[in-house]
Amino acid sequence: MSRWTSGASTQTSLSSFIRWRWRNWFAHTQEMIAAAYLHDVVEDTPVSIHEIREEIGPEVSELVDWLTDVSKPEDGNRRVRKELDRQHLAKAPP
Repeated sequence: MSRWTSGASTQTSLSSFIRWRWRNWFAHTQEMIAAAYLHDVVEDTPVSIHEIREEIGPEVSELVDWLTDVSKPEDGNRRVRKELDRQHLAKAPP
């Protein structure tokens, strides 16, 4: 991953790197990999969890729901928001 890339190519490089690390460090399923991609779709586009459930299925949409940040800008500064997101993820089933 190049430190000097920017914009979409940085995001693509980072996503590729994270997927590579995930595949090599942890046991995973196809559903986990799909959720890793799709949680950003829910956070960054108008696509909803409901649409993911309808198009992809309930197992993936449940994982996406757990991975998707729940904090909003009005919840406070970045530290506060990240803590809210960590608390949400901590409630996820094993």
